[in-house]
Amino acid sequence: MDNRVRSEANTAARNTELHDMCFSDYFKDINGFRPRGTTWDYYLSLSPEALEKELDRMDAEMEEQISESQRQKAEDVASMKAEIAQAIALGASDEDTALRWITQGEEFYSGQCVEHFVWNRGILFTDYGKELLEKLLDVVTFKEFA
Repeated sequence: MDNRVRSEANTAARNTELHDMCFSDYFKDINGFRPRGTTWDYYLSLSPEALEKELDRMDAEMEEQISESQRQKAEDVASMKAEIAQAIALGASDEDTALRWITQGEEFYSGQCVEHFVWNRGILFTDYGKELLEKLLDVVTFKEFA
């Protein structure tokens, strides 16, 4: 079967389709949903120059979201480290003991439960969160399913 593009019209249509799909994906990355209704109509009505300005605005918004996400992750890591330091200050002999104290009210049935604990702290997808997960897997006590 020959899948090569057969005409200029098909190429132009395909380029428009790809352009629309990329815009839709980018819009969703920023807003959490795909453009539809009047939002999609607005996008389709933009001139190339206006579309360029809209994409620049979206770029700035994406950069702002990335920056805020990085700031929040750093704050969450610092919060977890402070909680461990506080447990040690209160008498935990080492980090493993501090982690046992911090997790003593939790019930862990599998590694996924431990991942959820770290995710709930907002740090699962950070380097520190990945290191902490490995430590916790060695520290926590897993319960058997009844």
